[in-house]
Amino acid sequence: MLFRAVHDQYRTKMEKRGIADKPPRDAEFIVAGWSGERGCLGAYGFQSHDQDGRAPWQPFAIESGNCIVAPSNPALLEEAAAIDWDVLLSDPENVMLQMMELQRDVSLELDDGRKISVVVALCQHTTLTSDGIYTQNVKRWT
Repeated sequence: MLFRAVHDQYRTKMEKRGIADKPPRDAEFIVAGWSGERGCLGAYGFQSHDQDGRAPWQPFAIESGNCIVAPSNPALLEEAAAIDWDVLLSDPENVMLQMMELQRDVSLELDDGRKISVVVALCQHTTLTSDGIYTQNVKRWT
């Protein structure tokens, strides 16, 4: 499988640099596109771990209105509960920007105790239609 090969190649390169055991050791992949056969958008995820109960490397459908937060942690999920997720489909840019701001504010703690922000550059809204893929930068951080 392509995604497993990409993950394994990344790990091999990190081993050569002596940092293969440093986080992030896991990976999540999202694939989305327009299905001409079904006449609708399709989105699927794959992951190298089973942290959320899904089997590693097995595709899972991402349904409309679902949000995947990776990497995640309990503090981030607790803060994210305050977001009005009911408007995700009607106002995705605002809702996801709030989520990304939280990911910037709530650090991810690494195994060695260091804390990092997982959002550092930009928030981009991507729209897929039967005609193409469109992107718009919502916010850039310095």
